[in-house]
Amino acid sequence: FYRSLCSQGLFGIFQGGLSAEDAGVRSACTDILLCTLNHDPSLLREYVLKESGGSLLLRMIHALLHAQDTGLKAQLGEILRCLLDSSSLELNQTRDEFLNVFYDKYMDSLLSPFLNEEGWNEDGTPKFQEDGK
Repeated sequence: FYRSLCSQGLFGIFQGGLSAEDAGVRSACTDILLCTLNHDPSLLREYVLKESGGSLLLRMIHALLHAQDTGLKAQLGEILRCLLDSSSLELNQTRDEFLNVFYDKYMDSLLSPFLNEEGWNEDGTPKFQEDGK
């Protein structure tokens, strides 16, 4: 069932949904993504590998880093965990290819808050601690 939905463009729908203004739409997108991943994580991995621009995964990472809704952030974190879970990764070329693509193209975006020198004091503490945030 999920494979059939994915072949009809299920994941393409989520690219706009994750950027939607309506929090309900964003939440519904992440709920459906989690259901799909719980059934077969390889479907989303294959989509990310076939997707030329990688915009779905980049939108998920952007939302994880910038969304105000902590529930949405928790769902997106769970999606990334499922994608990278070594126990569910197939032992084949797709696994290695997905991990290589993820680390080469997406890891810098995911770690950008830690890599941004402007966000850190000289003593190594985050600047947001000074602001009381």
